[in-house]
Amino acid sequence: SYISINLTTASVNFGSLAVTESKNTDDDAVQPLILENNGNIMVNIARIGANASLWFMQPLNTIYFQFKADNDTTESKSFNWTGSTTIWTNMTSALIINKSIIKQLDYKDTNDTAEIDLKVTVPLNEIPGNKRSTVYIVGGLS
Repeated sequence: SYISINLTTASVNFGSLAVTESKNTDDDAVQPLILENNGNIMVNIARIGANASLWFMQPLNTIYFQFKADNDTTESKSFNWTGSTTIWTNMTSALIINKSIIKQLDYKDTNDTAEIDLKVTVPLNEIPGNKRSTVYIVGGLS
């Protein structure tokens, strides 16, 4: 058995947003994170969490920074939809609480990719400036 997971799209840039504006990668305006299973067995993306909140005015585990699993537009049905997190879910800290996201990502070339969509909403009274957060994604044996 060989486990190999690759992020073919490894960064997301939402550009400039106004206070209370929301943007996500599910509406094709911004490209989502794309995962590819390069191994030879099904894998779970068992953990996802961030190193820090994007915002000064709101912590992690709020509606202001969220994620969900989705089908890649070129390879649908690559994972167990009902066993995966496919609704917007609050991003938590990678240090304390990790959330499972994708169950049974296939390894066959025709169905070995999936998306992780991200959604951000600028909190009221947020301090202006560039924002950055690192999202940690961990996969393992299905």
